[in-house]
Amino acid sequence: MQMRACLARWTVLVVSTAIVVTGCADDPASISAPQTAGVPTSASLSVASGIPTGKTVVVFRDTAAIPAAGLALINTLGGTVSTNWSDIGVVFVTGLSVEALASLSASDLVAEVGNDRILNWLPRTKIGGTVQLADALAAPSNDPSRARYYADG
Repeated sequence: MQMRACLARWTVLVVSTAIVVTGCADDPASISAPQTAGVPTSASLSVASGIPTGKTVVVFRDTAAIPAAGLALINTLGGTVSTNWSDIGVVFVTGLSVEALASLSASDLVAEVGNDRILNWLPRTKIGGTVQLADALAAPSNDPSRARYYADG
């Protein structure tokens, strides 16, 4: 009887150890690239979408301030700064040619150069008709003095 109890303990120990070792084993064949199957992509926010504003957005590498050398470079290329966000290192520029954009983006001071566009962030949203003031005032339900609480006192 004692031998049977000892054998049962060893069986439980061996089986549980085998399960733990099997569960912790690496299986390199199961590693795969991240899946993006369920993520919708929106073509409405692509680089070519939107209405061009005629301005160029210039983001400088120094995001704490706009370098004076960067403003001088924009001026020498024939651009005019229309909007200046010096606290984040971004300017909006007008009057740059394609060659000027290429040389501006090649500068070590500049992180990114791109065209400014107006985008519709809610592409399928439709705006309804306007509400006339006379229609809103004519409805008897908008008078709080006629509410039951006020009428009952």
